[in-house]
Amino acid sequence: MARQVLRPALFRVPFRGSTGPQALAALDAVAASTGSACHGDSTQVSPVLRAMGLDASRAQGTIRFSLGRGATRDEIGFCVEGLRPTIPH
Repeated sequence: MARQVLRPALFRVPFRGSTGPQALAALDAVAASTGSACHGDSTQVSPVLRAMGLDASRAQGTIRFSLGRGATRDEIGFCVEGLRPTIPH
C-alpha cells in the first residue's frame, strides 16, 4: 500500500451555534486559533472571511487550523474527536 503524503495546509472550519473561543475551549491539547497571528487578539470579524461572503455570525464561529508536514492521521483524528462536543446535534 502506498503511503499518502500529507501536505502542509492552513484552513478554517466554521462551527454553527458556537463562537470560535467556545469551540477552542474543547481543544485544550490542540494548537489552533480564531485568527491569524497578527490579529489573534482581535474580536473583530476577519476581513478575509467577510470578503469570502461569510456573515458575521458564521465568521465569528470559525477556527483556524494549520497542519504541518509531520501531522499524522491519528493527530487529525484526535482533533476531530475533541471537536465533536462542540457540534450541535
